[in-house]
Amino acid sequence: MSAHDFIEMTIRDGIATITLNDPATLNSLNPAMMEAFLTALTDCERGSDADAIIVTGAGRGFCSGANLTSEIVDMRDGAFEEWINEQLNPLASRIASSPLPVIAAVNGPAAGAGCSLALVCDLIVCSASAEFILSFGKIGVAMDLGASWTLMRSIGLHRARHLAMLGTALDAAMAKDWGLALEIFPDGALLEGARKIGSEMLARSTSPALAAMKRQFGFAANSTLDATLEYEAKVQAELVLTDESRTLIDSFGKG
Repeated sequence: MSAHDFIEMTIRDGIATITLNDPATLNSLNPAMMEAFLTALTDCERGSDADAIIVTGAGRGFCSGANLTSEIVDMRDGAFEEWINEQLNPLASRIASSPLPVIAAVNGPAAGAGCSLALVCDLIVCSASAEFILSFGKIGVAMDLGASWTLMRSIGLHRARHLAMLGTALDAAMAKDWGLALEIFPDGALLEGARKIGSEMLARSTSPALAAMKRQFGFAANSTLDATLEYEAKVQAELVLTDESRTLIDSFGKG
């Protein structure tokens, strides 16, 4: 398969759907897939009709994690760390920094780096058969793709320790109960459910406002309250002067 074959992308009604496409391996993240994923993100952000992104997996699972071939695992002298920084980590960085909201539509298992990939998205919805599994300990490794950062901010430190250190599989109902997943949909209705949530989000906010809110959350996660207040003032001052915002404010005031 070529790099392009590992990712499928469609755009409908302003929402791009990026599908990890290697169902034979439960969509494990191989280098070609990761390269194609980054290209798809770039295409969505530059001149396409996409205002939001859904990430999902082909077949019966979302993503089984990184495809650690023997050549990768056997890397020495810092080469494996370099591979992670150059191949794997850019996925998390690009999703987090994208101006477009990204929804993970988790169908079936999201394991290891696949779970980490879902966690770095802005919102998570899942099918009834979804499972979130931080299975790193089972193969003697630790978390990646930012899971140690995103997980405890999503569900709290103690629950994060529970999920990571015990390798517990979190089913769809518990994921929603813990606040990890926004909504659960029947297996055959997941994508339409994710698109409905994406459409509601776009209908209730402008694209610049959504992009600004992503930046605000990113800033606030590592900042003091005073610094965050200053940053919020800066962002608000920039947005309120745009023609789109002024028109909406005037309309809101009249209505």
